[in-house]
Amino acid sequence: MEDLTSTYLDNSTSSNSLDDNITESSTNTEYITSKYWDEVLHEDKLVRQCKNCKKQRFSINTSKSHLKKHTAKCTTQNIKFNFVKPITKEDVDNSIIDLVVGTGISFNILNNPLFHRMVNKLHYVTDTYKVPHPTTISHHISESIYEIRFNFIKDVMAKMPGRISLTCDGWHSTVYRCHYTAVTGSWISDNWNIINILLSFQKSGQTAKDIKSVIIDTLNNYNIKD
Repeated sequence: MEDLTSTYLDNSTSSNSLDDNITESSTNTEYITSKYWDEVLHEDKLVRQCKNCKKQRFSINTSKSHLKKHTAKCTTQNIKFNFVKPITKEDVDNSIIDLVVGTGISFNILNNPLFHRMVNKLHYVTDTYKVPHPTTISHHISESIYEIRFNFIKDVMAKMPGRISLTCDGWHSTVYRCHYTAVTGSWISDNWNIINILLSFQKSGQTAKDIKSVIIDTLNNYNIKD
């Protein structure tokens, strides 16, 4: 539980500079009014919560001087934050996508109670954000990552100095009772390294005609000719 009677270092120089941000006509009494503080229940206790930052809480019995110091400091910080571009839901969603892609963790992390507990703490910053469904993130990643990878490979292959070798392989899923065909492209780079890249992996039939169709589609998609 957060300490409701937070202590502050006695720094008269800092205190004086912060007080300059509050008009001289203000009195200590003003700093405990509804203009700056809300009285809320926190863990079954009535506390004062700062209206500005929505994070700092003090006991109802906290001295006026402590409330005054926080109000002055929080007002100063708010002025600085006003110059920062606000964080949107899309920004947070993209951060989650970066987390999933960068670490390789499962989409099910979005269903994990610990992850939701962390996000719930974000409500002290904003109370409007909701964790997206794993399927939403999956679709977003599938679409964006595929397009980025596909265009990158096309660009690399367009600049390739030599020819490309295609390898075709099949895989049958006994669980889903379907067949998949994979096409891999291989070539030698300028510095004589062998490059192998999976170009296609799709559901198909098992006949020669079906496999031929997959290969032709792959060639057309990557503009591989001759």
